[in-house]
Amino acid sequence: YQAEQRFERALDWYNQIIAFHPWTRAGLETPLYIAQDYTRQGKVQRAQIAYEHAADIYRKRVDDAPSQQLLNAVNTYLAMTYQQLKDWPRAAEVLEALAQQPEGVDRAAVLLRLGTLYERLNRPEKSVEAYAVLVKDFPDHPLSEEAREHLKRLSVPPMAVAPVLPVPSPVAP
Repeated sequence: YQAEQRFERALDWYNQIIAFHPWTRAGLETPLYIAQDYTRQGKVQRAQIAYEHAADIYRKRVDDAPSQQLLNAVNTYLAMTYQQLKDWPRAAEVLEALAQQPEGVDRAAVLLRLGTLYERLNRPEKSVEAYAVLVKDFPDHPLSEEAREHLKRLSVPPMAVAPVLPVPSPVAP
C-alpha cells in the first residue's frame, strides 16, 4: 500500500502489526517507523504526534517486557524516540539504564550516543565520562576511535582515560 502512495491503508496494516505482533522485530520497529515516514513526507505535525504515540507505546511495553532482551530492545527504541522528540534528558535517562546492562545491548554504541547526547545537553563532564568508559571497556571497538576524537575535541588528554593498571603489592621480606 505504501508503494502505491496509499499511506492511510498502509497505516492500518502497521497498526495491526503493532497490536498483534508487539514483541516481534516488526512490532517493535513499526511505531518509530510510522513517525519517521511522516517526517519523510514532510508532515511535521503528524510526525510529532506519531513520535509521541510511539513513546507512549514503548513506555507501556517497558512494563510488560517478557524478557530482559526485549526490555533492552524496547528501551533502545524509546531512547531513539525521545531523541527524535528532542527530549534529551529522558533520552539520556534511558541510555544510562541501557549502558548498565551487562549483555544484550551494544554498550559501545549506547555509550557513544550517550556521550554525544550529553554534549548536546552541555554536560561535558558526563560526556567525557561516557566516552572514557567506551575507550576503557572497548579499546578495540571501531567506535572507540570516534570516542577518542570526541575526547580530543573536548581537550581531555589521552592518559586521562587510559586504563588504570593495578599496582603490585610489595613483597614482604
